[in-house]
Amino acid sequence: MKYSVFLGMAFFVSLQSQAQFNRLDSVSVNTLEQFILNEKASEKMVGVSVGMIRNGEVAYLKGFGYEDSLANIAATESTMYRLASVSKSVTGLIAMRLIEKAQLDLNKDIRDYVPEYPAKAFGVITSEDLLSNESGVIHYSGSGNCTEPYNVTYRNSYIASHTNSYDPIAAIGIFKDQKTCFVPGSQYQYTTWGFCLMGAVLQRAASKSFDSLLQDEIVCPLNLPSLQIEYQSKKPYPHQAEGYRISGGQVALADTNSTDYKDISYKVPGGGMISSVIDLTLLMQGLVNRKLLADSTLKLFGTRHTPTNGTPSYYGYGTSTNFRNGDTLFWHSGSQEKTATLIYYSPENKNGVVIMSNTKGAGLFPLARLIYDYLPNSTLQGTKYPTPTTPSPCSGIGLPEPKDLSLLKVTPNPSNGTFRLETEQSLKNVNLSIYDNTGKQIYHEFYNHFDSLRLTLKLTQGIYTIDLQTQDGFNQTEKLVIQ
Repeated sequence: MKYSVFLGMAFFVSLQSQAQFNRLDSVSVNTLEQFILNEKASEKMVGVSVGMIRNGEVAYLKGFGYEDSLANIAATESTMYRLASVSKSVTGLIAMRLIEKAQLDLNKDIRDYVPEYPAKAFGVITSEDLLSNESGVIHYSGSGNCTEPYNVTYRNSYIASHTNSYDPIAAIGIFKDQKTCFVPGSQYQYTTWGFCLMGAVLQRAASKSFDSLLQDEIVCPLNLPSLQIEYQSKKPYPHQAEGYRISGGQVALADTNSTDYKDISYKVPGGGMISSVIDLTLLMQGLVNRKLLADSTLKLFGTRHTPTNGTPSYYGYGTSTNFRNGDTLFWHSGSQEKTATLIYYSPENKNGVVIMSNTKGAGLFPLARLIYDYLPNSTLQGTKYPTPTTPSPCSGIGLPEPKDLSLLKVTPNPSNGTFRLETEQSLKNVNLSIYDNTGKQIYHEFYNHFDSLRLTLKLTQGIYTIDLQTQDGFNQTEKLVIQ
């Protein structure tokens, strides 16, 4: 009874975080914080942390309510929450990074990378099928007309033997013997197991552990302070949120009998990561500013699929994609024991919001829409958010030295094979080459003068590299996506 009364009071008492960051004008802050407090009360969130970007700049970081209500610990921007299915976006971004390095072939049979996964009756599954949720791999034990239990005994054994490590190859034993539901590419079906299988593919494609890929391709390039795999041996993490859930319309403690309450590291690529709102806000910033991916690769990440059954999907390669207020919108939500999460941003206007709560079942989309729609009315002021300290495992790892990415432009991109190359200034003595994803040169021409060129090439679907070199030493590459 004491717990219920205390928890109920949390919804009516406005708690300000002990630490925060803000660059928004005062009118905007008052408006946005009223949105947050209203939705926090309406959705019965015990704790919630919010991050915003405005025109590619970190604009706001703050927590509301309780990280732990019984211990009277306030939520802040440093509170650690589970990402849940937002982890799928991180996995998709790792895949995009490997594609840029020509280490991953989207169209290759995934069994060429992971032969431990058995061949299935419906045929070959590719990485493109996995990342777009069109593989036919069952989501947990399935639903509707396609159900089959996964191996709970194996899952429990895996969890017991992997308290501080993640092995995606071993973890596929949880679901590898399940049937698949349809011909890959023929329809959309959301699946966590599909992303777990993708984690195994990425590990083999890069010849590097998934944990190392997370560090080297995401955490270290953007100096993310706390994004990581949640391991049993490391709990409790500093500032780790206590878990709650909405049950029968009321708030209760998280279900302590749930496997996911105790461990989520058996499904890392699909839902096993943990971070603060700072990490996801910096990740969002890095994406919209094209720090992590080239513009063409970011567009590929969000390219919506239409399966062969003709029903359009809203999913890209690890992100959902829609349109709002005339701009492309990328988003991914997550729901899991102890958490509800949402990342919601536009790569075009460079505005976005991250919301992380410790209350499973809380609805976050209404708040995200309110904030996102208001952000263009706000103005930035004051000092920029400081560059985070490089995490200790990141020694010597980071983004390559910046280069002039604005000199060579490829439009449209993605393309059907007809596209235009333009440079901001005329160049002399240019070698122009195009390579497929195996490194084979499929086009080459020398130009005495170059500033604009329209090409029509018969290219199969995939990702190509355009390489421009001048005899005086200038070199630039861009990705070309053929749909």
